[in-house]
Amino acid sequence: MPSTPTSRTGERGLTLIEVLVIAPLIILLIAVLVGYVTALTGESLRANAKNALAYDTQAALDNIETTAATAIHFCGTYTFSPSSTDTCNTPTDTNQGSDNDTASFAYTTGGRKDLIVLEYATTASPTDPSRTVIHQDAPHACGSGDETLNQPLLVPVVYFVESGTLYKRTLTPGATGCSAPFQRTSCAAGVVGSACTRQDEKLLTDVSEFTVAYYTTASASGLEVEPEADVVTAGMAVVTVGTTRQVGGEPLTHSGTLRVSSINIGNLYRELE
Repeated sequence: MPSTPTSRTGERGLTLIEVLVIAPLIILLIAVLVGYVTALTGESLRANAKNALAYDTQAALDNIETTAATAIHFCGTYTFSPSSTDTCNTPTDTNQGSDNDTASFAYTTGGRKDLIVLEYATTASPTDPSRTVIHQDAPHACGSGDETLNQPLLVPVVYFVESGTLYKRTLTPGATGCSAPFQRTSCAAGVVGSACTRQDEKLLTDVSEFTVAYYTTASASGLEVEPEADVVTAGMAVVTVGTTRQVGGEPLTHSGTLRVSSINIGNLYRELE
């Protein structure tokens, strides 16, 4: 007997009107989901960027602390003048100045706020227990056994901001030592000269603030040294670094402050501890 076809009159597709009603709802739902995911992604990017900003800022402050903690003293101005005999001076014409020529680095009111540190020239990293201090080559000849009676060779180090970037520059010592220092002199990228054995260290980008304050004693209770005054006798430096970066069209900021006193301030002729 022939089979009778089953009736499918109870099944039907969506009408055009139903599609027109449902489609916008689906699109709206997708838009909400995309917006939610985008917001989560943006928050994650900002959180990661803020953490990176804090890490980079702290790394720069750590670098400053390592150098300043072994400083002999600070300098309010560092000049490049052959006629000067001041300790905070390189008595030769170089291309290591603030203008990559012979302009001074300085710490002044309403002007430059460079951090200028003098540290002992050493045979290895100043933080290496095996390092020894390098002495000048006069008046006692190197190798005579009495060269340790000469004054220690000092290396000037400058932290400065140029075009929103914090740099560390190691300058040529103002005298000659009995051996080559571990500290290598540096210049800006692209600058060529006898003092330019390497490029300046780039410590931090997007710098919006770099301030330095000096105090007479190694505590916050000491009197602040005026910028125009002689900061050589300062017992402590307070350095503040602030950064601002644009992430997702929004600014992210971070600031850190370092208080550092040297174990060697005022002890020019003492070996490193």
